[in-house]
Amino acid sequence: MRKRWQNLERFMAHTPDVDWARLDDREQDPVRHSPFPEEEERIFVEKLVNRSGYSGYEKERLEEGFVMSDGTHLAFIDGRMSIDGRSHEARIPTEQYLLLLTNPEQRKGWDLLKIFLAVSGLYQTIDLHGRPQRYIHRFHRLFGQIQRELLAPFDAFVQASFLLEQNERRKRKAVFSQKENWTFDLMNRLSGRRPRQRMKFARRFIRTGDNRSIPASNLPWVRRWCDLTSQVELSNVSYPFMVNSKGVLCFRTLTKNGSVRRAPIPFLPGLLAGLISWGCSPHASKQGEWLVAAQMNWTAPYENADTADEPFRRSMQFLRGVLEQFPNDTWLHRDRLLVRGMLGHFYEVRIDRGAHNAPFKIHGV
Repeated sequence: MRKRWQNLERFMAHTPDVDWARLDDREQDPVRHSPFPEEEERIFVEKLVNRSGYSGYEKERLEEGFVMSDGTHLAFIDGRMSIDGRSHEARIPTEQYLLLLTNPEQRKGWDLLKIFLAVSGLYQTIDLHGRPQRYIHRFHRLFGQIQRELLAPFDAFVQASFLLEQNERRKRKAVFSQKENWTFDLMNRLSGRRPRQRMKFARRFIRTGDNRSIPASNLPWVRRWCDLTSQVELSNVSYPFMVNSKGVLCFRTLTKNGSVRRAPIPFLPGLLAGLISWGCSPHASKQGEWLVAAQMNWTAPYENADTADEPFRRSMQFLRGVLEQFPNDTWLHRDRLLVRGMLGHFYEVRIDRGAHNAPFKIHGV
């Protein structure tokens, strides 16, 4: 399992999906001041690792809070995150947040506040008016409206972008134009809708071309939604792809028999930043396809072979020979290849499970 996460983190590194969460200086420590002295912090970290709880004194230190490199005051009060005195009313994996905040090596060069905010918008419905989730759930139970939070990629895109934009506006360094608060508008239009209604709204939003009017942004997933021309829905993929299971973030995967499993996510800034970007991207994008592929192939046997098996190698050598023999008679279109043979006949090569374990099939045209 650890090997899979390492490979996924390496695959994401040095891409826009990760760079959006980096500080300008990659050697900068995002935490300017910690409320714990060095020895007390070491003891506190041991308690977090062992999940043995913490004392009233340590709770007071958490309420005192951390001072980030940009001057932001980050505190934790009764399991909630407080930013510059304003409570972030979302369910968060508090212990995991604190473990990362108290790790000088892992946190170096990362904007942790961005990551913390965006993560909280991936697996739960964020209330626009900041009402505590526990009160909303009580209201729903009172009227028999218990529904599972089915956050599709569009919901994650809107919520994470909204939380990040609000954070930038708080610092008066808006990523978007001050005149256009498009994330607030989308959040307002989504609020109060049931999961199926939110899906219908997302389809209509793309079909009418409203996504093309979104202002330019340095967030990679926003550009992908702007470029989207059609919505893709995968009925066999479980979402949200990330859940908060008893204070631990887990990746929801799909087995061959269709059951859903949960894999704990290592709380590493680069990995989290990449998962946030993939999870906020549409399924029709390349990054969305990568996320779905990771979900559906996570439980497949891991093979660490130096070379591919013999039938696969022969099939790829055959395809390479065809391409080298007819370099001027080969046309590539998306995921298909058209080849003109020696007698003028045309053949289509497309990605599919072929004979002898080949990853392609050849059809005469």
